[in-house]
Amino acid sequence: MPISERSLLKSFRYLCLILVLVIGLITIVASGGGGGGSDSSSTTDDSSSGTTDDTTDDTTDDTTYTYLAYDAATVPAVTSFSDSAYVLSDATNITLNGTSIVVSGNNATNATVSGSVVMITASGTYNITGTLTNGQVKVNVPDTDTDTGDVRLYLNGVNITSSTASPVDIESAARVIVVLATGTSNYLIDGTTNSSYDSNGDAIDAAFYSQDDLVIYGSGSLIVDANYKDGIKCKDGLIIASGTINVTSADDGIIGKNYVSVQSGSITINAGGDGLKSTNEGTDTQGYVVVKTGTINISTTDTTGADAIQAETHIVIKGGTFNLSTRGGSYKYTTLGTDGSAKGLKANVGITIDAGDFTVNSADDAFHSDDTIVINNGTYTIASGDDAIHADLTVTINDGDIDVSTCYEGIEAAAIIINNGDIHVISSDDGINVAGGVDSSGIIGGRGQTSGDTFSTPNSGYSLKINGGNIFVNTGSYLDTDGDGTSESGGDGVDVNGAFTMTDGVLIVNGPYPGYDGNGAFDVDGAFTITGGFIIGAGTSTMAVAPQGQASTQNSVLVNLTSTQSAGKLFHIQSSGGTDIVTFAPANQYNSITFSSPDLVNGTYYVYTGGTSTGTAIDGLYEGGTYTGGTQYPSLTVN
Repeated sequence: MPISERSLLKSFRYLCLILVLVIGLITIVASGGGGGGSDSSSTTDDSSSGTTDDTTDDTTDDTTYTYLAYDAATVPAVTSFSDSAYVLSDATNITLNGTSIVVSGNNATNATVSGSVVMITASGTYNITGTLTNGQVKVNVPDTDTDTGDVRLYLNGVNITSSTASPVDIESAARVIVVLATGTSNYLIDGTTNSSYDSNGDAIDAAFYSQDDLVIYGSGSLIVDANYKDGIKCKDGLIIASGTINVTSADDGIIGKNYVSVQSGSITINAGGDGLKSTNEGTDTQGYVVVKTGTINISTTDTTGADAIQAETHIVIKGGTFNLSTRGGSYKYTTLGTDGSAKGLKANVGITIDAGDFTVNSADDAFHSDDTIVINNGTYTIASGDDAIHADLTVTINDGDIDVSTCYEGIEAAAIIINNGDIHVISSDDGINVAGGVDSSGIIGGRGQTSGDTFSTPNSGYSLKINGGNIFVNTGSYLDTDGDGTSESGGDGVDVNGAFTMTDGVLIVNGPYPGYDGNGAFDVDGAFTITGGFIIGAGTSTMAVAPQGQASTQNSVLVNLTSTQSAGKLFHIQSSGGTDIVTFAPANQYNSITFSSPDLVNGTYYVYTGGTSTGTAIDGLYEGGTYTGGTQYPSLTVN
């Protein structure tokens, strides 16, 4: 990671800390709510302000950061579809016979044949069967929404190939409804070239191409093999109501310009570009992707693949199962370049997730918004070559089960609010990072983009608020982040370029050791305040901070050890009466512990390292059981 102003600032603070810390067996700083606290340990001097000076930074910008208002009313809803009643026996039959086409049944004059191309010129239902080699089905019906009804293409076991054009080309229609007949498989395959243009002069570049509204549903399947560019492309609104859709495309998989609305179904995409996307720019009411339920499996190719799901405005997920992989995944070598993007979910305005089961393995950010991300629930298994969850402005997590096994940075935004949920983050840089600006952070191991985060300086509007949940962070991954052949330790466990307030919940942080580039378990540039909840963080003493100040109503202690403790070696605090307060096994080496708990009331306590516990460890934190053995340090009095 390159040296930044923030890194230099950390280095300066590190030097200051060296000056104020005394050489002794242990240094303990205790701070209480309201009037603070004191430490009567015999090894304590009056240098406590030095060990916590990191929480007040004179370089902080006093201008208030202005966030875009997040209005839930502007979040798009699923566009529902229910087909009107129709009688298949009254349909116009289109039978495909290799290189020829036969039209029969009712209203046969509404479909005309020219060689191996059939042109549908009127609304109605068309029952299409058979195989067509190097041919095409075209729709050209006047687009008058009030006077012309739907064109219904009943795909009843078709196989259409075309070497130089789109197998299905919808030039004009009020709306086209594609019905996938029960028990049938329907194939559309194009060639590697296409020199056709639509009536607006735009290149036709998809195996299934539509200029107007398109709906796909049914109990059958649609298999699209797009060798030229895109798989299914709709230049209006696209609804997938049901069915099984499999797309393999040289470029983008499925596109709905104005919107893509998925009610249900099973969608599998293997794309050379983006997977599922909406492309309408310059509007707040279009360019979105919404999913109600269904199963969506998307992979983008190792060399040219881009985002799995991408929207110019909003992505809204109400439920469903998602398996998303981009560019071969988090550890696949790739060169994205400065303009490359291989994200799991990417939206320019906002991502809102109410529910769903997500497995994301992305070379770039797993979840990315240029504005806002709101997670209300769901299950998330994330491996990312860059950030796991990134928003330029705000990330709000109201609930959910989030497990990040690999990432550069875990959760990142100018403002982060965590109200509930189970969150596990393993990162090579900051686990939780509060900063403002545009993300151009590095990829894991120095791959791809190698520049650091281009975020602005600390700002009074940047904030982290934890109001509940169980949060675990481990940023002790050892990686060669600058490509010089030397492994460096991870970034800060929790890095807040602003204020950090905690009112409830459990926060467990395993910081890096040693603190490469001045990183530690916590780095807070503004006020670090706790009024409720539980915090324990292990790391290096060079950047160690703890909650403090008049606004904190709960006691906290900062314990700095002069000797390094091995990973997994227990840290234990118990009251003078023998009551266990905390037993913790840090995941990495450490010589500093930040601790705050409602159980840390006024009184005398003893600190131990080593020993054993018969309790049950969850994320290194022991519950129940009995602690024995260990090395006892001088007493600590909190008052």
